[in-house]
Amino acid sequence: MHDKIYRFIHIIWYNYFGDTMKRFLIFVDLDSTFLTDDKQISKKTIKYTKKLVKKGHILSICSGRPRQGCMKYYNTLGVDCPLVTENGSNIYFSNPAYNKSFLIPLDDFKNFLKDIDDIIVSAFTGTR
Repeated sequence: MHDKIYRFIHIIWYNYFGDTMKRFLIFVDLDSTFLTDDKQISKKTIKYTKKLVKKGHILSICSGRPRQGCMKYYNTLGVDCPLVTENGSNIYFSNPAYNKSFLIPLDDFKNFLKDIDDIIVSAFTGTR
C-alpha cells in the first residue's frame, strides 16, 4: 500500500516542480496508505516527502490513531507538519502556541450528549 503514496508524491513531484510551481497542502493517512505492510515509512517516501516540504508544500499526517500512536512516524519523517489525530478531532502543531484545549464541565457535557442523536463524540477525560 505504501506504493500508492509513493506514486502520488511522485506525480506531484514531476508535474508541479518548476519555476511556477504551486504550493500544496498534502494530507496523508498512516495505516494502509503512508505506512508499509510492516508499519514503517519507506525510505523512498521519506525522501520524496522531505523534498516536497523543502519546496514549500505542507504535509499533514492524518490518522484515526491518538497522538501518541502517531508520534513515532512524525519523528521518523523528520519534517515540521500538522498532525491530525483521532479522526480529525484533534490537531497538533509543533509550535505549542497553536495547541489549545479546553475543559467542559461534566454536567454540561452530559446535557450535550442528551441533545444529540446519531453523532459520534470523541472525548478524553483526565486532569491537568
